Amino acid sequence: MHAIRVNHLMNYSHKYMLFMKTASVFILPAIIVMLLMTVQVMLARYLGPTGIGTFILAITVANILALLAHFKLSLANSYFAYHYPKQRRTIVGNNLFFTFCWGAFFTILIIVLIMYLPERFLPEINIRLWWMAMVVVIPLMLLELSNGLLIGLNWKKRLFFLQIVGDAIILTGILWLFNRNTLAIDCAVAIWVISHVIMAFAIASLSWWKAGLPIHVRPMLLRRMVSFGIQSRVSIIFSYLIIYINILMISYFLSHQEIGYYSVAFVLVFVLWYFPSAVAKQLAPQIYQKENHNDSERTALLVRLGFTSSLTGAIILGVMGWLLIKLIFGEDFLPAYLVLIALLPGGVVIGSIMILSRDLFNRNYSKYTMIINIIGFVTITLFNLFLIPKYGITGAAISASITFLLIGLAYYCLFASVSGIAIRDLLIIKHNDLVDLFTLIRS
Repeated sequence: MHAIRVNHLMNYSHKYMLFMKTASVFILPAIIVMLLMTVQVMLARYLGPTGIGTFILAITVANILALLAHFKLSLANSYFAYHYPKQRRTIVGNNLFFTFCWGAFFTILIIVLIMYLPERFLPEINIRLWWMAMVVVIPLMLLELSNGLLIGLNWKKRLFFLQIVGDAIILTGILWLFNRNTLAIDCAVAIWVISHVIMAFAIASLSWWKAGLPIHVRPMLLRRMVSFGIQSRVSIIFSYLIIYINILMISYFLSHQEIGYYSVAFVLVFVLWYFPSAVAKQLAPQIYQKENHNDSERTALLVRLGFTSSLTGAIILGVMGWLLIKLIFGEDFLPAYLVLIALLPGGVVIGSIMILSRDLFNRNYSKYTMIINIIGFVTITLFNLFLIPKYGITGAAISASITFLLIGLAYYCLFASVSGIAIRDLLIIKHNDLVDLFTLIRS
C-alpha cells in the first residue's frame, strides 16, 4: 500500500514538473505577449494613430540607442556565467562598471550629437520625449546585461516572471492615467521609462544576489567578454536594426500617423513569432549548451514547428485581419490592414531565423550570419529609399517583407549546407513532430 502511494506521488510530481516545464516554454511568454498587446490596444484607442505613432517612435529611439551601447554583451554574460561559474561575481561587477561608465559616456555623446544635428534630420518629436529616451539608455543596458546573466544561471522562469511584472506595471500605469483621463503621449512614455528603470534594478539585484557577494571588477575578463563572439553581436545588432529601421525611415519621409498604422500591423505580425521565440529563448539555449552541439534534427524539428505555427497564424490574420483591426483597435486604424497583408509573407520566416541563428552561432558560423544580416540591413534601407516615397507605409511593409524572405532563404540554405538536412525538411511538418517536441520538453 505504501509503495502504491509513493508511485502515485511520483507520477503526480512527474506530471507537475512536465506542466511547469511546458508552462515556462509557452504559457509565460504568452502572458507577456498578451500584456504587450493590451498596452498597445489601449494606447492606440486613446491616443489615436498619431499619438501611438509618436509613442512608438520615442521608445524605438531609446531601444536603438541602448542596443548600440551594450553591444549585445548579454550573449557573453550567458556564455561566461554558464561555463565559468567561479567568475559570476566578477561578471556582475563588470556589468555595473560597463553600464554606468560606458553608458554615461555614450549618453552624453548622443546628447551632444543631437544638439548639433540640423533640425531637418530630427523627427518632429517633443523635446521631453528625447530626454526620456536619453534617461532610459543606462537602465536598458543594465536590464539587457542582467537578463543575459540570469539566462546563463538558468533562471529563465524567474526572468519571465519579472518581465511579466514589468509589463503589468506599464499596464497598471496606463489604466490609472486612463481612469483619470490624463493619458497623454509624454505620460505614456514616462510610464514605460519608469517600469524599465524598476525592472532593470530589480533584475540586476536578483543577478547580484544569485551570483553572491562580494562582487569584483576585473578589466581583463571584461576585455575577454567584449571580444567574445564579436561577429555574432554584430550580426544580432544588424538583425535588430533591420526591424527598427522602418520606424525611423517612416518618421523621416512620412508622419507619426503613418507610424501608428505601421505599428498596429507590426504588433499583429509579432504574434506570429510567439511560438518560435518562446522555443528559441527557452529550449534552444539548453540544447546548444550541451556537449552534442550540432544536433541538427532537433533544430530542424523546432524550425518546422515554428514555421508551421507562423504560417497558420499568417493565414488566419490574412483572412480575419481587417475585422480584428476594426474590433480591437478601431476604425481609425483600418489603413493598417493593407500594411499587415504586405508584412505577412516576411513575418512567417522570422521565427525560423531566430532558431537557426542560435544553431549557426553554436557551429561558429557567426561570420556568415553577420554578412547575411549586414546585407539585409543594406537591402531594406535601399528598398525603403525607393518604396516609401512612392508607396508610403505599404512600401515600407513590402521592403521589410522582401528583406525578411531573402534573409530567411539565406539562413535556410546555410543551415542546409552545414547540416545536410534538405530545406523541405525545415518547412514540411511531420506526423510525430508534436510528440517529439513534448519529449524534448520532458527531457
